[in-house]
Amino acid sequence: MKQPGTHIYIDGKLTAELMGMFGKGGFPSYVYLDQQGKVAPKLSNSSISSVTLEDLKTLVTVQ
Repeated sequence: MKQPGTHIYIDGKLTAELMGMFGKGGFPSYVYLDQQGKVAPKLSNSSISSVTLEDLKTLVTVQ
C-alpha cells in the first residue's frame, strides 16, 4: 500500500535523536511546521485525531 505525500527515511540513530528532540516515543509521530519552518507545538503535541482541517489551514496560511 503506497501512502501519498513526501516521505523521508532515516536511520535508527537519527530517528532516536529526532524523537528525543520533539518528545515523541513511537510511531506514527507527527510534527507540524508553520510557513517559517518553526514547530507548531499546539498541533505537534496533540493526537492526530484531535487535529482539525481548520488547524491545518491556519498553520499553512501566510500571515
